[in-house]
Amino acid sequence: MSKIDLHIVAFNVPLPADYGGVIDVFYKLKALSSLGVKIALHCFDYGRGEQHELTKFAAEVHYYPREVSKVYALFSSPFTVKSRHGKELLTRLAADEAPILFESLQSCLYLDHESLAFKKKYVRAHNVEHHYYRSLANYESAGIRKAYYLKEAHALEKFESILSHAEAVFPISEKDTAYFENLKLKTHYLPAFYHDMKQVEKVGQEIKNVALYHGNLQVEENVEAVLFLLEVFKELPYQLIVAGAKPGMSVTRVSQHMKNVTLVESPSDEVMFELIQTSKLNCLPTFQSTGIKLKLLHALTSGNELLVNSAMVDGTGLAGYCQLAESQSEWRAKITEVMEHDLARKQIEQRQKVVADLFDNHKNATRLAEWLGLAQ
Repeated sequence: MSKIDLHIVAFNVPLPADYGGVIDVFYKLKALSSLGVKIALHCFDYGRGEQHELTKFAAEVHYYPREVSKVYALFSSPFTVKSRHGKELLTRLAADEAPILFESLQSCLYLDHESLAFKKKYVRAHNVEHHYYRSLANYESAGIRKAYYLKEAHALEKFESILSHAEAVFPISEKDTAYFENLKLKTHYLPAFYHDMKQVEKVGQEIKNVALYHGNLQVEENVEAVLFLLEVFKELPYQLIVAGAKPGMSVTRVSQHMKNVTLVESPSDEVMFELIQTSKLNCLPTFQSTGIKLKLLHALTSGNELLVNSAMVDGTGLAGYCQLAESQSEWRAKITEVMEHDLARKQIEQRQKVVADLFDNHKNATRLAEWLGLAQ
């Protein structure tokens, strides 16, 4: 068995890389591997199953069932943390001197365990977890689920003190970095890992005079964003494409009665890239200002004009690369302005290059390796 340089404890199996958190985990794993770091990847599995491709980037891949019994909801500790445990995991982590990178607070059950006291341990903060769960509660109308989210938010806020046992925390946004610095934790801002931005190429097709919203339409905050845009486009003559995974009835019902709206259900990666690259305008409102939305990076590096609200770019340092609108009337005015004018192609290309450099996987993996004490 080859010597392991680093253990990564992932909250989920990071393939397919099809939503924010696992996208960051997978491309970080890939980038560190390209630097020659030998990684033992530990994944909590609750439905994705074993993914053979992970063995291309990790010397070892281990899977542990996530225990989702409702019994864990009765504990005062966070359900999202308590349900991610395993004696085999603890044994493997303690078997050598390699440092450990815990992916998100949800994976940190063993961060302060006595059998790991001799190890250097680090945490990748994907967001401020209790802020995220409180925002989920705000979107939830069902009493039971709302109560669960609020209880979990309270438990996660208390559990957050475990981060004092980490050598350092690596937040994913500038806003979150300021939060963890305020807790007197050693903190290094580490931008999100995403697909290799420098390999993104234009498909060579003509830019279409349409607007696009893309996102996972199973996520409640994305559904709210789409419903907001549908209200905006009701009074506009321009075409809106809504593309995303498994739209629910609320989106389907409204969009099918609007002649200027096209719904693209569960597009492939190739189709999604083409839509982003050939739409004149990417429209990305959000009403939840937590972490960083990777669809924002996708649009910034691959798309043309980009219109967002302040919540989408809050604390990301990316506001200067977007057009901003808040109210429905402001959105209509900005959309009209973009649709009625030619694209500033040189400015767009410059923006794509600048943002791609900020989120360069190789560069950021090199920094991370240095912070972990693994620089070659």
